[in-house]
Amino acid sequence: MEPLTSSRVVALVPGAFKPPHKGHLAMVSDYAQRADEVIILVSPVTRGGVSADQSIALWNLYLESLPHDNIKVLRSPVNSPVLAAYQFVENVNDNPDWAQPGDTVLMGVSTKEGDQKRFCNNVQKYARKGVVVSDECAVAPEGEEFIHPVTGEPLSASDFREVLGNPEEILNFIPRGSQDRIGDIQNILMTKETKEIEEAKVPITLENLFNMVEEVIEEEELEEISAMGGAPGAVGNGAIQGYSLPLGAKPRKTNKKKRRKGRRIYIPD
Repeated sequence: MEPLTSSRVVALVPGAFKPPHKGHLAMVSDYAQRADEVIILVSPVTRGGVSADQSIALWNLYLESLPHDNIKVLRSPVNSPVLAAYQFVENVNDNPDWAQPGDTVLMGVSTKEGDQKRFCNNVQKYARKGVVVSDECAVAPEGEEFIHPVTGEPLSASDFREVLGNPEEILNFIPRGSQDRIGDIQNILMTKETKEIEEAKVPITLENLFNMVEEVIEEEELEEISAMGGAPGAVGNGAIQGYSLPLGAKPRKTNKKKRRKGRRIYIPD
């Protein structure tokens, strides 16, 4: 018989969380007050461009606003949250972060779309010896944290994904304690392609502005020089009346160019 080495209450909250929203955090916060430890298992599957790494990073940002220190976010080894729950309580590899003999496991799922039936009714038969799956199962998604403040509909990760490009809409899904971190949240949820575009952008500095103006001036003067080839008195093969330009040689800078390049540019305050 496997010895009982633990007497803790563990709440297991498996899911996709692509991305997690304030309803998810409210559920986790509720379990953190009833359990010794809360384990969030994030599915490795990517949905709508949101990856497991982004989900975990966002979870950890949310958790900074809670007074609890008994919540841990882990990557699930399998895509299915149901299968992850089975493997957690079975723990055939004796993972120290997973269920141990003597543990009582609360299945941290919502009643949305019948999650409690899929999780709570069948998990016990997969549990290793000494692990008890509590009859207390599922959190009803009630209260303002579970409801969209504008539409009145239950919050969903899929709806969250649809508004990722709109900062004002994002706030409807963000926990109140994290809304001052909207910049960090947007950075976490930015796609790889968008990040590459943002990183490639040239910052608008005074130096870059001067460089861009000089490039425009030089392009205008090159056009003037090219136009001289068709002016009266012009001769083919790059020769202009009174001046012969050797093949491959650059035209000399004129006083006009020096004066134009020496102009100062004033930027309004």
